[in-house]
Amino acid sequence: DIDLNRCFDMDLNGLPEKPLYEQRRASELAPHLEDLDVLVDLHGTNKPSVPFIRLPGPVDQGYLERCEDIFLQHLPENCRTVLWDPRQEIAAGAMTDEFAHRNAFSKQKGVYICYEAGLASDVALIDSTEKAVEAMLLSTNLEQAKKTAKRREWTQYEVFETLRLDDRGFEWMNGHGGESFGKVPKGETLGRRKTDGSEIRCAAEEVYI
Repeated sequence: DIDLNRCFDMDLNGLPEKPLYEQRRASELAPHLEDLDVLVDLHGTNKPSVPFIRLPGPVDQGYLERCEDIFLQHLPENCRTVLWDPRQEIAAGAMTDEFAHRNAFSKQKGVYICYEAGLASDVALIDSTEKAVEAMLLSTNLEQAKKTAKRREWTQYEVFETLRLDDRGFEWMNGHGGESFGKVPKGETLGRRKTDGSEIRCAAEEVYI
């Protein structure tokens, strides 16, 4: 009924009288996501996309380097994009990595990562993702993590605004919305509500979707 990865913001000890299946599952999983040293949540996108990392908490280059030492160094070389969401615009703090980050025993040492490998239907991504996880599991030691010999040059984005879908739907315009991190020039229309053409959205500044 709802996205499980949007259910980790509730009071998990006080579920609704008639909780949805996903809310019950979140309540069952939550205790296993507390006091973790490492959490990697694996996802695929619903539109063509470069592989990218989404990180919880404030923009912190030291944290990014720690994530690279533990997991990111094992990802394919074409994964060079990081999405920061410090204000929790996407899900108001309700995703697993955000929950684990909030409930970590030591935020100074742990790493909490969402990895979007690319288009979910692309089964060719499975092998590289599996190898990265295996390499991390074989080498993970937060106290003695091997420093990445050569840091990647990351393209970094920060979420400033989200568009919430409702029963009016939404349609992209001017060729936008077909892939992740597409650029919209300043002043250009990027879309509108589908059913009535209302709420036309234009880019106030150069933005990326």
